[in-house]
Amino acid sequence: MDRAVLISVIAIAVLLPFERLGGVNVGGQNLRLSQLALAAAWFLFVRAWLNGHATLTWKNPALLALAGFCAAAGLSLLNAENFSRSLLVLGFTIFTASLALLLPNVLRHEKHRERPRVAQG
Repeated sequence: MDRAVLISVIAIAVLLPFERLGGVNVGGQNLRLSQLALAAAWFLFVRAWLNGHATLTWKNPALLALAGFCAAAGLSLLNAENFSRSLLVLGFTIFTASLALLLPNVLRHEKHRERPRVAQG
């Protein structure tokens, strides 16, 4: 796995506590640093996948529940009062939920899941 992808995933974890501090207003939407890190992680992962350095697996059973949620949220667009805003919120929701697909694929190698060693002294 590409080291840059792993670093961007770590950046997402580091930036998540700062979600409430706000972000940059882009097109009427608040864009946060963790979302930029997630976009960078996806870009780097797709680049590594296209170069043959990463594989994409769908074996996580939680993805079925996530797909059901996204389908139900998509069906709610039929009754939306402000369709364009609802579509934008659905897109951001799916984008944020895509972290559940990205993390198991990035951290699937055993060397990434090592337990930290405690110094004895």
